[in-house]
Amino acid sequence: MPPSEVQPDPFFELGGDFQWNAYVGRQSDATAYSDGFMEAALLMTNAVIDGKLMGNRDTLVMPILYNTRHGVELTLKDAVRQLHRMGLLREGPAIDHDVALPWRQLDEGRFGDNELREIIATLEPYVRSLSRVDADGQSFRYAHRTDEEVSMADRSLVNLLRIRDSLLPLKEQLRFLRWRVAELFDERAIGSFTTECSRRDLVAIASRLPPRSEWASDDFDIAKAAIREKYGL
Repeated sequence: MPPSEVQPDPFFELGGDFQWNAYVGRQSDATAYSDGFMEAALLMTNAVIDGKLMGNRDTLVMPILYNTRHGVELTLKDAVRQLHRMGLLREGPAIDHDVALPWRQLDEGRFGDNELREIIATLEPYVRSLSRVDADGQSFRYAHRTDEEVSMADRSLVNLLRIRDSLLPLKEQLRFLRWRVAELFDERAIGSFTTECSRRDLVAIASRLPPRSEWASDDFDIAKAAIREKYGL
């Protein structure tokens, strides 16, 4: 194409079919970023496997892994940020690419919510795997690290089917994490919580207790012991 026919801005000049205009900047948000990277990883994986694009296995595997890692990092950091704003975490997210750090902040936090603790626990194997192979966000982006060492020098193969089987539940758990943090925000806005239990926990605890008339019975003592163990009371 002759230079005179090139658009003034080849990437950000609007034109053509307006239906393909995409929201960015002030019309975007943190969810669009984190979801986008996870969706990109899954779309690329499906394209290679379902399309039997054998020649693209080696070239697309690193973008797949990087997008997965970055999507996880962004979702965890956003959860830390929101919980910090609610006063449930002492510190907000760090300004680095350590994917394990925001998970540890969540894991060590005291939110008074059993469901959130369970979601955080399900994310541990994914975060541990990504952090073990790429602790600082270099190995999935560059063939050589800043110290000139070969990235992922201790391994030579990964399996895309295995990656796809992991991406699906990972994406779902990240969505659950975002939803539960949003629900906690709503609960705290109306004051329906205690320092040790969220509103959902309180409802669950109430459903496990025997009728008030039986609170002097052995059944009440058994239920109380089970509740205290489950909710750390």
